[in-house]
Amino acid sequence: MSNEVSFSTRNNSTIAGQRWVSPLSTTTRPARVGILLHGWLDNASSFDLLAPLLLRNHTTSQGFDELIALDLAGHGKSDHSYNGIYHPGEHVADVADVLYELGWFTDHQHDTTAPTTPTLPQIFVIGHSMGGGIAALFFGTFPQQITGGLCMLEAIGPWPDMESNAAKNLCKSILSSRRRRLSQNTRQPRIFPSHNAAALRRSQGNVVGTLPIAAALILCRRGLKKLEVPLLSGNAQGSVVDGYVWSTDPALMGPSRLKYSPGQSLSFCKRLQCPTMVLTVSDGIMRRSTRWLGSGAMWASGVGALIRIVLVLVKTLQWLESLLVRMEVKSQSSKMLIRVAYGLTYGLGLRARLKTIKRVTMPYLFSHAIMKEGGHHPQLTKPAEVAMHVLDFLQRVPKDTP
Repeated sequence: MSNEVSFSTRNNSTIAGQRWVSPLSTTTRPARVGILLHGWLDNASSFDLLAPLLLRNHTTSQGFDELIALDLAGHGKSDHSYNGIYHPGEHVADVADVLYELGWFTDHQHDTTAPTTPTLPQIFVIGHSMGGGIAALFFGTFPQQITGGLCMLEAIGPWPDMESNAAKNLCKSILSSRRRRLSQNTRQPRIFPSHNAAALRRSQGNVVGTLPIAAALILCRRGLKKLEVPLLSGNAQGSVVDGYVWSTDPALMGPSRLKYSPGQSLSFCKRLQCPTMVLTVSDGIMRRSTRWLGSGAMWASGVGALIRIVLVLVKTLQWLESLLVRMEVKSQSSKMLIRVAYGLTYGLGLRARLKTIKRVTMPYLFSHAIMKEGGHHPQLTKPAEVAMHVLDFLQRVPKDTP
């Protein structure tokens, strides 16, 4: 059973979350703890099924003493950004603020050798999708400050964007933010009569795929807020009924004002100095985005002729994209070329980050678990199997990891 928790951040906003404590927990400080970070447009309930399976109990001595799943800013029950701007670096700062408040984090500016300084627990950050990227950013930002490990579920490092899109993204973000501020958005929030109706719509999927209704209902626990809807017709005209809308900040649906470039994202991966686990699913978006570029055996010998050809093709398509934009050509064929260029670049970027993560974390411990099915949300669709992989990873991480 989880307990509700909340934390204050540097800008006086609130980060909400849920806490699970091991049944074997005592009054002493926990030895192994975990921070759980959900994906884009999800919330802390994304881990409702997985978290209890990861706690240390009478049969699982390698589990966690304590787990905390956070609602990232703008999601679930957490406050929205005061300016409607969401950047991965701000999420990293929020995680650091939470760990400071818990007493699980030090910036090494204090005398950590003093007898009164408590022993810090091993901190693991388990992130799903966008949360996995934030977790990688966190460990890349603070490689020396914490001990523990990194677990990425259906994520391979931070999610970058091409440098060439920076100006366009900034323009779109500023204009979109102004329209929201002036209430000029034509798209109004959808009101649902019940949790079931909202779950049905969420189950139909978004850019990351579909989701079983049972799993979508779990996300509704923290993802919906109630409001009173006036009846405008019928015998009960003038009265109100309960309706539900997603509590997610609408600004999250708009273009990001600033994203890390592929090179910047890779630089965070190069700074990882901790045991690391990557879990991908065959029918999830990570495997789906890289598998069509060739099997693992094709890439085993390094960058060969085929890969060089693909890289040249990507560069050519990117040049065509910039040319078509300058000519203001908006035909279906140009859009297809742009999508192909992005797909190839995205897949190659995943490969590069996975290869880098494996190389830099191998001295500590690297594990790549692959599940056959479970979609992009395996922690909701196959929680027992995900827990098995995570606990196996934990068992191999020394409890005195420096």
